[in-house]
Amino acid sequence: MKLRILAAPLLLAGCSGNATIVAPLADRPLPVSACLVMGDYSPSTAGYVFATRDEFLDSSGTQFRSIKEVGSVGATRTCDLVVKISQPGTFSVRVDLLSPLGEAALFGASASGYGAARKLRHAVAAAVAEGTELHSRILAMKGAAPSPTPRRTAAAPARSTSRQPWPDLSSPIKTDGGERDAAVIVGAENYAFVAKVPGARKNAEDWQAYLTGGLKVPSHRVALLRDNEATLEKIRKYAAAAASQVEPGGTLWFVFIGHGAPSKDGKDGLLVGIDAQQDADGLFARSLARGELLDSLNKGRQARSLVLIDACFSGRSSSGETLVAGLQPLVALREPQGKPDPRMILLTAGRSDQFAGPLPKSSKLRPAFSYLALGALRGWAADEEGKVTADGLVEFSRRALALDKGRTQTPELSGEGSVILSSGRERAPDLAAIDRDADESAPAPEPSSFDQEPSEPSPEPVSKRRRATPTK
Repeated sequence: MKLRILAAPLLLAGCSGNATIVAPLADRPLPVSACLVMGDYSPSTAGYVFATRDEFLDSSGTQFRSIKEVGSVGATRTCDLVVKISQPGTFSVRVDLLSPLGEAALFGASASGYGAARKLRHAVAAAVAEGTELHSRILAMKGAAPSPTPRRTAAAPARSTSRQPWPDLSSPIKTDGGERDAAVIVGAENYAFVAKVPGARKNAEDWQAYLTGGLKVPSHRVALLRDNEATLEKIRKYAAAAASQVEPGGTLWFVFIGHGAPSKDGKDGLLVGIDAQQDADGLFARSLARGELLDSLNKGRQARSLVLIDACFSGRSSSGETLVAGLQPLVALREPQGKPDPRMILLTAGRSDQFAGPLPKSSKLRPAFSYLALGALRGWAADEEGKVTADGLVEFSRRALALDKGRTQTPELSGEGSVILSSGRERAPDLAAIDRDADESAPAPEPSSFDQEPSEPSPEPVSKRRRATPTK
């Protein structure tokens, strides 16, 4: 029997989103000392993995100043950059660029089939080429970025151009009321065969912190499914379990952050499982229909269901690229498929012909809608009494997404808009200031007789990754 290997297109996920890229090698190597680490792989099918390893080690001096192989991420303290190679699927290879000790994820790319090793080396070279944001970030992290050198002692303070306009949402707020609730939170970021969704894991973890630490939902009734845990079977299993665990009078929460796609007949939406294949049939087989999900949740004894889907059903990635070929357009439906339930509040990231994009006006790689909705529940969308309604949440999210003039994303609500979802008084970020500051280029130095040179903007630090451990 002949084994046929099909080459798949290269999928990148870097600072500018997901795209299919084939690029030449950088003209000049990045002046860093890199360490190569082998991640998880299957020895019986690791041919592409070792080919990729050899490709990077043989490229020393053309891509990085130097590169050497070490035994583990923990042995990379003295390295400037970590190149981690792993095997997400039988015929696929993944390369991740990490900071020393793996504390920050900087870039990731996957490829499969013949030529994967060469494609990945070219992809990394394009990502770190001189003039790119990642090139500047790595040099700044290494301490090689240019620093301001005044020609004479400056009397006027330099203006900082660093900005982190969107607040961190990982700290729980002081509230309660979730003691009878149950929840499922899915953060599908590192898909095996289709484009990744940068920031999906972090958003999911922030939602878990809000529900367990803020609303005091019992931790044994909150299922957090990240990456490899976000399969069709587990999403289906834990949705049914949550419906059986929620108590009368409580709220059943379901949050999905990942890819969506239209069903085969175009009449329903699909929540794409983490192991969905890169063809239409494989995607259909490994995805959960929205109608099936809602029917399962409706079997619970809850007073209210809140379902938030930060995915688009147009079948496109966060950059607008087609997820897989052969998908039928989704028929625009105002009401979701499945049996109607007056307890249901369904929040979706956009209309059927739109794509769910990242947070606007920010270098944070975070899916926008689930981030903004969580902020809204904490108080960003609260009225004068500190109450947050479904209508208020959607309205705030739409205003925030309007900051991105190059994308149209309109979150939608199905259900009773006047229902109070939460109470909170956390102050909302100033959207006008975010819009103004983000569009402002690096300022010239303040007028001074000392003729001080302007400083370079500092890159935004990348948050540490957390180890994936399911909460059940």
